[in-house]
Amino acid sequence: MPTGPASRPPFNVRRETVAEVAVLVVEGDVDVGTAPTFQSELASIPPGTRVVIDLCETPFMDSSGLRVLLAASLALDGRIHIACVPGGPVRRLFEVAQGSSELLRLYDGRSEALAAF
Repeated sequence: MPTGPASRPPFNVRRETVAEVAVLVVEGDVDVGTAPTFQSELASIPPGTRVVIDLCETPFMDSSGLRVLLAASLALDGRIHIACVPGGPVRRLFEVAQGSSELLRLYDGRSEALAAF
């Protein structure tokens, strides 16, 4: 079984709109190499917009991605809801990074995150 960068899933961020909420679907790893793209996409969202970030297809996120999310939450005045798989690696990052789960609104899936607005 191959390992390393060649076997990583491709990184992609796509934007959808659901009931006037911007939904960013993130696929692939969010790390030091992909965080700038993720940050640029978040920065392009106008202030005051409600946002759901769907990380259910994100198998890995490091502190670079966490930093991007915390900064975006501040920039968008906390109007960000984050969907991530309970017990998954991304959710564990939020649990381990003390204080981040109190600053970010976490939901078990996209529909729950959308319904919470």
